[in-house]
Amino acid sequence: MRIKFFRKKNFWSFLAVTGLLALIIACSTDIVSVDQPSEADAGSNLTVTVNCKIDAAGTNLGKTLVVGFLVPKSWNAAQHTSVFYTCIPMGANNEKMSLMPVSEKETTSQIPWADALMQDKRYALMGNIVNDMEWVVFRSTKTYDINSSITFEVKLVTKTGAQNMLVNLGYFVGNTSNGLEAPGNDKFHDGRYARLTVTNGTGDLIDFVNPQIAMMELAKATDNDIQTIFYDGDLVETPLSSESKIYLCAKAYTATGEVIERCGKTQDFAFKPTPGINKFRFDFWPRSFFGLHQNQSIQRMEYFLTDAANAKKIGYGGSTSDNEPFRFTFNCE
Repeated sequence: MRIKFFRKKNFWSFLAVTGLLALIIACSTDIVSVDQPSEADAGSNLTVTVNCKIDAAGTNLGKTLVVGFLVPKSWNAAQHTSVFYTCIPMGANNEKMSLMPVSEKETTSQIPWADALMQDKRYALMGNIVNDMEWVVFRSTKTYDINSSITFEVKLVTKTGAQNMLVNLGYFVGNTSNGLEAPGNDKFHDGRYARLTVTNGTGDLIDFVNPQIAMMELAKATDNDIQTIFYDGDLVETPLSSESKIYLCAKAYTATGEVIERCGKTQDFAFKPTPGINKFRFDFWPRSFFGLHQNQSIQRMEYFLTDAANAKKIGYGGSTSDNEPFRFTFNCE
């Protein structure tokens, strides 16, 4: 008798879980709210709850839940994040999700899910302007059938990175069958973001959110990484706003206390203009640009942008003060 009871109990549990899996995948899917702290210490655990709903219409069979998480690359979130979903009315509580295999392609684009989200303008960077972010994607391990409307929650447990920063963390909910459908027909997936300030960490504050006149492409980099400085001449009116030629004047501070200054008006220091708009870029390899010896390393860098005559220069926020350069701290990892 005990064996029969056990089997019957598990049968109904199986039905309940199967029902939840169904619910999560059908019809219109929306993120209702994101419960995320606005501040966190560097290197600390961070728990976020994403509240969702599905408005069902008819029966939908055999679909798989997809959850995306947009984070700075420096967090290594794929290694430090666990995702769970819960729907108490259906008896599912903290069902753990697995990382989406790279081999599994998004339905519409036929490229890996993380790449598809990053290339979709509706999701991409979710309000961040520093392109040093990545989508980490998870999926349910079971498929679902659904025939009624439900609410459910997704819980993400992750670990913040070591750097101080201001960043928007992004969240996505969808399913594998519908994928990323075209705008206007995209009721099966939804995304939101929430802002987070990370403090008590290393380096200067990395601002992923607010427009900056000049900024490094890689928020976390060593002196051995190829780096790009982007300059937007129209963002704020400065003495350089009307200049068509922009040059770099920079100082590198080494781990052994040396200061190496590199300023000039040759092509080695010239920003490349973007045709038709007042934007420029400067691509460089720091170790080569500053002429480092094998046993030297750069801890941080300060720089100004100048005109061709060296009569005008700007630093952080467009300041012309010698005391307010743009700053960047290199990471040795």
